[in-house]
Amino acid sequence: MIHQNSSSLSDCRKVLSLVYSAVLTASVRAGLGEHPYALEIHDLVRAIRLYSIAIPFGNLSVSLPTISLAIILDDITVPTDRQRWLLFGVPCFSALVRVVDVILICTTCAPLSAPENLHPDTKCFSGSVVINFVYFAAGVSCPIV
Repeated sequence: MIHQNSSSLSDCRKVLSLVYSAVLTASVRAGLGEHPYALEIHDLVRAIRLYSIAIPFGNLSVSLPTISLAIILDDITVPTDRQRWLLFGVPCFSALVRVVDVILICTTCAPLSAPENLHPDTKCFSGSVVINFVYFAAGVSCPIV
C-alpha cells in the first residue's frame, strides 16, 4: 500500500505549480519580458512584484516530487538503514538548497522592497553571488529530478 504522505506531497506540488503558473502569467500580462523602457513605471513595478511572489512557488514545486518519490520507493522496497538515509537525504538536501535559494533571491537587496521601488541608493548583493548559487541549486537538483 502506498503511503498517504506521498500523495499529499504530490497534491501540494500540483497546487504550488498552479499558483506559480497563475502568478507568473499575471506577471507576464503586467509586462514581464518586455523591455523596461517600453513600460510605464507602475507596470514595471507590478511585473517585478508579481515575479518576486512567483519565485518561491516555482522553486518549491520542483523539490516536492523527489521527496514524494522517496516515500513511494521506501514503501515499495525494503532499504537498509544506509539506503534509507540516502533515499531521503538527497531529496531533503535538494529541498533545503531550494529553500536557501528562495531566501537568497528574496533578500538580495536591502531594504526588501528595493526591487519594486526602484531606488538607486539600495544595497544589493553582487549579481554573480545570486547567479552562482542558482547554478549550484540547479546542479544539485538536476541529477535528482
